[in-house]
Amino acid sequence: MATESPTIDAPEPLAILNWQMTFICNFNCHYCFGHELGGTAESVPVAKVVACLQATGRKWQVNLVGGEVFLIPDFLETCIALQKAGMMISVETNLSLGDRVAEFCERIDPTRVESIHISTHIEEREKRKGVDRFIEDIGLLRRKGFNVYVNYVLHPSLFPRFQADYDRFAAQGILLKPAPFIGQYAGENYPEAYTTRERQILLKANPQAGTYTGLPARGMACAAGRDFAVLDNGVFYRCNAFIGKLGDIDEGFHLYDGARMCPVRICPCWGYRFLTDRKKADRLARRFRRSSLHVALKNHALTRVPYRGLCRAGNWLKTHPALRAFRQRTARMKDSLRNHAVAGPLYRRMCRMKDAVLRKLFPWY
Repeated sequence: MATESPTIDAPEPLAILNWQMTFICNFNCHYCFGHELGGTAESVPVAKVVACLQATGRKWQVNLVGGEVFLIPDFLETCIALQKAGMMISVETNLSLGDRVAEFCERIDPTRVESIHISTHIEEREKRKGVDRFIEDIGLLRRKGFNVYVNYVLHPSLFPRFQADYDRFAAQGILLKPAPFIGQYAGENYPEAYTTRERQILLKANPQAGTYTGLPARGMACAAGRDFAVLDNGVFYRCNAFIGKLGDIDEGFHLYDGARMCPVRICPCWGYRFLTDRKKADRLARRFRRSSLHVALKNHALTRVPYRGLCRAGNWLKTHPALRAFRQRTARMKDSLRNHAVAGPLYRRMCRMKDAVLRKLFPWY
């Protein structure tokens, strides 16, 4: 007589909170898009945050990000409080404050730290003659049992020196993980403007580099808001696009019951990890392996001159007052349609269909 095998419930995955603790930073990287140089980092209300997270009934991993988190006066006490509440933590840092790093190693339990993500920022570090101490502190963290990743933002201006930097750190047993630069440089939008050769350099040292880039996620089901949240200035949001307010540290917050459609054309955060259609997410990430049509046309010998002329004309048109006013009116009309009680659902469905067709016809869309 056959007997049924007992069912074993899989443990619920950790929910992840990205806690933007401060924008104050002691580095002044020219490619950074969100930091405040100088000033004093303020203490953080960790007790309220812990109470909000525990009220959800979920188990949490809290990513502590800045700015530079070690500048916060009670940062170590915050880490200890989160660990005592049974939460895992992850830390993003430039690892430039050696004395505080040493204290961190002594007071923080490495078994409750998922990872420490360290940014190299080689130019700023060389200005301070801090490369040797940087390597020593990485070694200290490893000896204490912390899981360490060392990132290297591969700004277009750093390609000529990247291989030498990579070899220098590799000789010390440190493998740099290059991350794509996201932003504008020399009038081009990155990472879209990376050439095929530049993409190959990135992917050789970090095969997962394509998952760090903004994916065209609009209309796709995403678990952000259910398994992921962002805390910034006391307010909980669905994701790093700062949409979908979930609550605040005074009144508490709620998580979604399930995945919801992403309303953002280009995902600015962890879209690859939380898109529910894994095959599609992998396909979008693989696009990073080849340069876009824009880059190909801009650099091809036959199309370079006319295409760059068209780009200049297009940029001029974008700034024309009449066209700008027209675009603003169009945007207002779209917002009205999208939020209309009757026409809204149909309009949003048409937008999703349009995006799906364009992605099929044009892989770079």
